[in-house]
Amino acid sequence: MGREKVLLTMSFAGILIPLSYTIYFHRAFIIDSQDSNLLYNSFIKSLIITSFIFIILLTFLYFFSVSIGGLILYVFFSFMGYLVNLFNSSIIMIILQKLFSIYLGENIKVFIFYTLGILMSIYGHIRAELIYFDRHNIKVEYWQKEKENMKVKIAHLSDLHLCPIYGKKLVEKIVSKLNNENGISFVVLTGDIVDGDMFDNRISLSILEPFKKLKYKIYYVSGNHEEFTDKVRLFYLLDKVGIINLDNKIEVISKYKINLIGIGFDKDYKKIRNETIPELCEISNENNYINVVLSHIPFFKPEHLVRYNIFLFLCGHTHGAQMIPTNIYIWCKNTVLNGLYSYLNKYFVYCVSGVGNSGPPLRTFARANIGLITLTN
Repeated sequence: MGREKVLLTMSFAGILIPLSYTIYFHRAFIIDSQDSNLLYNSFIKSLIITSFIFIILLTFLYFFSVSIGGLILYVFFSFMGYLVNLFNSSIIMIILQKLFSIYLGENIKVFIFYTLGILMSIYGHIRAELIYFDRHNIKVEYWQKEKENMKVKIAHLSDLHLCPIYGKKLVEKIVSKLNNENGISFVVLTGDIVDGDMFDNRISLSILEPFKKLKYKIYYVSGNHEEFTDKVRLFYLLDKVGIINLDNKIEVISKYKINLIGIGFDKDYKKIRNETIPELCEISNENNYINVVLSHIPFFKPEHLVRYNIFLFLCGHTHGAQMIPTNIYIWCKNTVLNGLYSYLNKYFVYCVSGVGNSGPPLRTFARANIGLITLTN
């Protein structure tokens, strides 16, 4: 059921949000205000077309291999993203009209409506394909006691979401970009390496093989999308390409005076906060090294950093809110959204927006990136 779960999850925002918007916003702002309903009808037509494509796609993928349906999957979710951007374009038009009392003719209004949606979608596609380095420097006070210069550069990957849309080519692009960056100490991958459906259909190991060419050691913790697949088999495949599984384990890196603590995904966040993290951090604090915690979901509160002596908390999951309005839920659900955060200027959290995509292969409001965190004294 992994494939069906993932498809339904990713299509949720693309179907329900525009539908709710169609019923409420357009009737309230267009029909009730005696304005043209041409915009409303245009949106309804877009919704009908998308729903029709959705039914065809599910039927196709149910009876045929996901690998055969990869291109269709890409086209479909691109269209879903376009539909969400139509939502955004009409909101922009309504705001401008209300603020500046701009009157637009029916044909002009529809033209702007569709053009804005197309432009935002094209922009989102470009940002989804280009991977950037997001660079940050953090000063480690504890290391100031050291006589020699200390410098650790951590490359932070997350949310690859490997699937029929993004597969081996994405892995090759990531490995090439990391290998071209000098001075990386090690790489961390904080979950959602797959979307589940690939491994349910026994896609070959070849998609992960580019990781063998990575020059740097890579540590991994699982995310919520790994719950959709055979995790035992996944962990076996990751081990075959040299990726170290750090779920609920500690890697003491004496060279850098770091305790690397991995928190595997668990639906019970209270258990993680009250049992898993305290237990692992208590063990790690015995050597007085700094604690760097890897987790997929930013489930913590600032006081947890102090209580468990967590110097740096690395996470992903939010995608930096890759599309509006689907990011509203992310803003409400998670303690951080994207980028570097500090607490008391002694404890730090970095949430990377990731290199893959959830649902539409668009990043209209958050670019794909790899974090580069440099720790120095």
